[in-house]
Amino acid sequence: MGASINLTATQASPTLTQRMRKAIAMTRRLRGLPLSMQQKQRVVQANILPAALYGVEASHVSRTMLQQLRASIVDV
Repeated sequence: MGASINLTATQASPTLTQRMRKAIAMTRRLRGLPLSMQQKQRVVQANILPAALYGVEASHVSRTMLQQLRASIVDV
């Protein structure tokens, strides 16, 4: 449940990469919302991070995507 089998030559899971991209898009949308920093922090912790990191314990994730996610959260 939550894991995918990767049959490509790369080690990074395409499913996790897609989840990371969606989470990065979520942080960009959050950036423009008129919320306090504390409210944005709650959204990141309760929604964005769980959505991005679902399944990472069962598959490899691209280091580049993790760095991009981290950077997009800092920019919120």
